[in-house]
Amino acid sequence: MRKLEVLPHRVSEVVEFRQTHTRDLFKTKSGGTLAVLFALPFDLVKNFFDYDHDELAKIPEDIRGLRSYRVEGLPAGQIGGTEFHRIRQEIVFGLGGRVRWECRDLFGEIREFILTPENGLYMPPTILHTYHVEEGGSGLGIICNTLFPLPADEATNDTYSQEKFETLTIR
Repeated sequence: MRKLEVLPHRVSEVVEFRQTHTRDLFKTKSGGTLAVLFALPFDLVKNFFDYDHDELAKIPEDIRGLRSYRVEGLPAGQIGGTEFHRIRQEIVFGLGGRVRWECRDLFGEIREFILTPENGLYMPPTILHTYHVEEGGSGLGIICNTLFPLPADEATNDTYSQEKFETLTIR
């Protein structure tokens, strides 16, 4: 067993939020169309760029930054995630369909959420997360506070398996 050198977060720190921004389209002065991609309240993002410096020191390059990606066209019945991050914080929201999102912490607590286009989650580091696709064609949008340098490797991706999670103990 390996001791986790940072104090792990608890699933009670995972925050569900409603996506309250308008889906309306607006005409711009330049003749284009403006569509709001997302709007997040300050309380949710105020610490988004706080990093654990001891964990950062273990990574061979600076991965701090802002990245957004989407996962789309998920078939019903599929399972994804099954991972945790030591540094990365994520904001995850539904793009379409319905996905059950399970969070587990090192204290043994588990919480589940249903992600749809109407809601999202703030995910702190050290929370194991797994998703179950309940509707075919579902999609997820993710905003995170780390980059994804290439070539990809576990150290710079800050993504660790459920098996590694199971070997961690609390300091």
